[in-house]
Amino acid sequence: MKSLPVLILILMLPVSGLAQTYQFSTYGLDEGMFDKFTYTINQDEQGFLWIGTGDGLCRFDGKVFENEFRGDSIPRSIAHASLLDSRGRLWFGHENGLLSVYQDGAFRLIMPGDNHRSKITAIREDKSGNILVLCQQSGLLVIDGDLNIIRERNPEDPEDPFADRFLYDLHITPGDNLLVATQNGVSIFRHDEELGNYIHTGDLSGLLYLGVQELAGSIHEDEYWAGTQDDGIYKITGSGYDPEGYRVEKIGQGEGIEYASVSSIVFDGEKRVWINSFGEGIYRYDLDESGKLGASLLFNTEIGLPNTYINQIFVDEEGNQWFSTPGDGIAVLRDQAFTFYTIWEDETYTDVSAVEVDGETVWFGGKGRLAAVRGNGNEEISYLGRANGLPDDVVSAIYADENHDLYIGTETKGLYRLRAGSSWLVPLVFSRNSLENNVHAIDGDGKLLYVATNNGVYTLDPVSGERTFFSTANGLPHNKVNDVLVDRNGLVWIATLTPGLISINSDQQFLISGKPKLEFKTLVEGEDGVIWAGSDRGVFEFDMNRDTLIHYGTDQGLKSDYTYSIARDPEGNIWAGHRMGISSINVGRKQVRVYGRESGFNSDIRNNAVDLTSTGQMLIGSSGGVIQYDTYQAREDTMAPRLTIKAIDISGVAYEPDEAIKLKYGRYRIRIDFVGINFNNPEQVTYQYKLDNYDQGWSHVSDQGFASYGRVEDGDYTFMLRACDGNGNCSQVPLTLDISVKIPIWKAWWFIFSLVMLVLTIIFVVFKIRERNQKAIQEYLQRQLDERTREVVQQKEEIEVKNRDITDSLNYAQRIQASILPPIKKLHDAFTGSFVFYQPRDIVSGDFYWYEQVDENRFIVVCADSTGHGVPGAFMSMIGTTLIKDICLRDGITRPSQVLTTLDEEVREALNQNVETSGSNDGMDIIVAEVDMRTFKITISSAMRPVIIYSGSEQIYVKGSRSSIGGQLDDDRVEKDFIDQEFQLKKGDIVYMFSDGYPDQFGGPLGRKFKMVRLKNLLRDIHDKPMDEQYNYNKSNFFLWKEDLEQVDDVLFMGIRI
Repeated sequence: MKSLPVLILILMLPVSGLAQTYQFSTYGLDEGMFDKFTYTINQDEQGFLWIGTGDGLCRFDGKVFENEFRGDSIPRSIAHASLLDSRGRLWFGHENGLLSVYQDGAFRLIMPGDNHRSKITAIREDKSGNILVLCQQSGLLVIDGDLNIIRERNPEDPEDPFADRFLYDLHITPGDNLLVATQNGVSIFRHDEELGNYIHTGDLSGLLYLGVQELAGSIHEDEYWAGTQDDGIYKITGSGYDPEGYRVEKIGQGEGIEYASVSSIVFDGEKRVWINSFGEGIYRYDLDESGKLGASLLFNTEIGLPNTYINQIFVDEEGNQWFSTPGDGIAVLRDQAFTFYTIWEDETYTDVSAVEVDGETVWFGGKGRLAAVRGNGNEEISYLGRANGLPDDVVSAIYADENHDLYIGTETKGLYRLRAGSSWLVPLVFSRNSLENNVHAIDGDGKLLYVATNNGVYTLDPVSGERTFFSTANGLPHNKVNDVLVDRNGLVWIATLTPGLISINSDQQFLISGKPKLEFKTLVEGEDGVIWAGSDRGVFEFDMNRDTLIHYGTDQGLKSDYTYSIARDPEGNIWAGHRMGISSINVGRKQVRVYGRESGFNSDIRNNAVDLTSTGQMLIGSSGGVIQYDTYQAREDTMAPRLTIKAIDISGVAYEPDEAIKLKYGRYRIRIDFVGINFNNPEQVTYQYKLDNYDQGWSHVSDQGFASYGRVEDGDYTFMLRACDGNGNCSQVPLTLDISVKIPIWKAWWFIFSLVMLVLTIIFVVFKIRERNQKAIQEYLQRQLDERTREVVQQKEEIEVKNRDITDSLNYAQRIQASILPPIKKLHDAFTGSFVFYQPRDIVSGDFYWYEQVDENRFIVVCADSTGHGVPGAFMSMIGTTLIKDICLRDGITRPSQVLTTLDEEVREALNQNVETSGSNDGMDIIVAEVDMRTFKITISSAMRPVIIYSGSEQIYVKGSRSSIGGQLDDDRVEKDFIDQEFQLKKGDIVYMFSDGYPDQFGGPLGRKFKMVRLKNLLRDIHDKPMDEQYNYNKSNFFLWKEDLEQVDDVLFMGIRI
């Protein structure tokens, strides 16, 4: 009894019952059309599409419809016929008998005589360039290349061959004869060059009494197809003007068009023809090598055509098919490679979550259901559901093995099996671990199944039921495995959260440098064993043979970085499924093509729901049903967008873009509107532009259809524009427009030249005048100079005499000062080593030194720096030397601090320095050092100046008091504080005393002061050398540092070794 419901639930239905649809895009009033009734369609040289409507003409660029044009006013009358002639002019024939000709961006209206005004049904061009216009009830109108009417109906001519006929279409044969479609068949007219007229030579007997609406030249020479009212299509073969030379046969018997009303036949290349059947739709026929009708497809409202009443079919230069309708605007079929199916009986449920091709059977999975389409989509479909053992859960994966056994993975219920020939599903794996029951993908190697789950991957032996597990516990980087792939070499690869590709049955892996955080979602094997992986950050090409990696993301043209499924078609292209669209990667050219809403994608691609049929069709599962891609129906899109400048606005004034624009001098605001016409995918056209001589480089890529410049001044500019479509087809040569702004008069070369000549002339005249004046002045000055020179020479002689006297006085003073200073020998005799480097800035010096052994054990050394230098400093040194000598030899003066205190008082008294009077501030910085010659203890008292002692190798820096000798006391100070500092030295220790002239000297590479830091370092380097070497080193270092710079102060540098 359990088999009964199975038999009932396996429903066998013809596949023709599937809701197969193509994606037609419709443009009506809501999309900007000016009238919903449309008739003729044509395309001009710039790529614009022109549509004849019930309210006149409109132009379409893929985004915007326009109906305002330059030139003559065009009639708001139906345009039934159109022609693009060999000169690039676009002709439109209206219902009221008038002609509109579009040339060079403007319309011209041609108005035949009143006797020749009836509905224009056809427009053709003969080999001489004349335009033949067929009027339904008023015969033939001929217009020459200069738009002059050279033939029209003469109502008084009873022999007019076109009289008393309803005329629908015409075709010009290679012999310049006319085949004319009428209400009673097809008539032949011979062109008589002598008469300049056409002669009726007869009618084709095979078409008598048939209303022929359309004549189209076929792909074969001397062959024409005639579309009739309610009697299908006839093929006409033959040549010449004799009706007996033509053969007529009916075609399409048994093909659905035996009794069709045909008014439009279009040959699309050499292998396809489109035929309208008014009221039924559009037939598409494939043609065999002999041109006979082959496989057909009827496009009607059930498969996407908006209206079955089609007036005209038109194929644009990109290969898109356009259809005009009476009431639904125009429709376009852009890509016939994609068809869309709803597979399920329940029309409210459309989701297809899994796809698997098993020979001639295709399996589709949904929630709680399976569908099997057998016979390559042409025979029957059967359904399995819960009554067949399938759980009420989403089918997430399907795999068919070599025995045609089917393995079905579910989202939460584990793994099921359907034996070949059976209709009952059996649970195969259900785990207590719920993560293991979430199946993402299944693949096999002929012996084992590999099942990807949320708990890693497990292998299953279908015969024994034995399983092995791969998870993070034994080396997987993550347990969530989204896909598993067994490649041609038997290696098993997994898609998981890892920065690369990992094999679970080998040690091979391909990790991405930098180890980015990636979640791989889907895998497919390409040519030569290359593995393609879709992730949440795009598609990766892993080439193990070349050890290379290529990434495709949105920056490379991918529709989205997030990829749900991936597949390879028979041509080797890689397809990546996304939300609301799909991307195709041409591997050889490294180009990406995107398909979205414009191609019919209104649903999300499901995870890993893709497979190929035995005949090469790719089947993709989505939330909206099945998407079928037929590689052999696809057409290659290699045409770049057609660029056109639509409008130019310069400071509120409109300019035509037909020729270069020349502007008078000024500052201008410029806006340029443009369009790149691409009907295949108009929303994905992008632009770059540059105003040469204004912009530094090309603009950023943008879909913005205009460029604006706020301030363009005088100069020559070239506007350059280029565009790319969504498939990477870009303009090879940019569109250009020259714009020049006239330079002002003061920038003109002749004006600048004249101005330069004028300036040179003025300069020359001024120079000559100045030269004359200068000569007179020079003569006068020379006389004055001679007189002054005599005076200066006399004064110079007097000054030289005085300078000699002063110099002699200074030298005498220097001798006196030198005689006051103690001899160096006395210092050498007192100590084991010593030196005195004494270098006055001028002839006489403000620095001085004094030393004397004042009793048996005490030896006093003085190093002083008086205020100023030269003569003033020498005076202070004389005073200081005299007072120091006197003070040090007095009774009761036993400490150096007493010497300084007494010296300060007597200097201030000698110079009348006190608080009450405004005396001078002259004084001196001085060091008084007393050495106990028996114990080597040294007592130092210093006014401002530091002392450096080397005891052994240790450097001791002794600071002086903050008061100088002499100078006025501050208001808050009654006396100065001089202190004694004692140091116990030993034999060999050195004491250094110096004025500020040495560290304050400018010099060196940068002209800076020598400073105390360098002085300390200098002494650290030389303190262990003999004293005479130290003297020479200090002296030479001073002059090397100073080089050519001026000495800034007197220099005194003393050193004594205990």
